[in-house]
Amino acid sequence: TERVELRGVGIVLAASAMGVLRGIVGFLTFLVAFSLRSSDAPTYQFGLVLAASGIGALLGSLVAPALRRAGMAEERILQIVLAATAVAGLLAAWAGRIAAAAALALCVGLAASSGKLAFDSVVQRDAPDANRGRSFARFETRFQLTWVVGAFLPVLITIPMAVGFVVIAAAAAFAVISYLAGLRGLARG
Repeated sequence: TERVELRGVGIVLAASAMGVLRGIVGFLTFLVAFSLRSSDAPTYQFGLVLAASGIGALLGSLVAPALRRAGMAEERILQIVLAATAVAGLLAAWAGRIAAAAALALCVGLAASSGKLAFDSVVQRDAPDANRGRSFARFETRFQLTWVVGAFLPVLITIPMAVGFVVIAAAAAFAVISYLAGLRGLARG
């Protein structure tokens, strides 16, 4: 029963969306680190971006429960944070400065934190018979691996920061479109 519940379409779709968000977090972290390092930027700039990401994660853990208490479905929260990440990526690519990187990091931190809480809620709702500790550990391991894959790309390929922001926007847009299409297919049966 546990395996069947954890392989339900709703959980798989939410896990895929959350995996993309985690990959974006890793990608953004190393993209900014290597971009700033190659331009000999002062270290405090990377600290600024990291601080913005941390603040975003803190805000995300406050925003998602508030949205849920207001009656918003977990799936809708995931859709909103993915769409917001896509828009923020495009705006950051357009602005193209360290302030844009910090703003994008804030948005990505908020999205990943809110998305994780929404995902956890989907698992609790759709897999009531699952051993939650083991299930969450497995999903978290997968999410960490996607973080590593995302982080590995800027290590392998030198990517200008603005181009990387467009990549983030494209990945988030792909994720939200795929998630919406999957949910629509699930609703149709």
